[in-house]
Amino acid sequence: MARKHLVQLAKRALIDADGPATTGAIKDFIDARYKWGTTMNSVSQILSRNPMFQKHEFVDYFIAQTQEKPGYRVRQQSWILVEEVKA
Repeated sequence: MARKHLVQLAKRALIDADGPATTGAIKDFIDARYKWGTTMNSVSQILSRNPMFQKHEFVDYFIAQTQEKPGYRVRQQSWILVEEVKA
């Protein structure tokens, strides 16, 4: 997927979220729109290198322990759109 197109999709995902969105939510948004999808690494690289996006905070998800699987924690970065991009 082209870098410019991925940036536009990430921007659309954040606008639709109406606030901060996690890297996983942005990846899920892109994967839902296109059958070939993208990787978490490419989404993170695009978001971190583009001045249009700014890191907001970390979000922790705790998944409870079951008999089949032990409990675990998922930690993701949340992102926001920057109002004015300084050139």
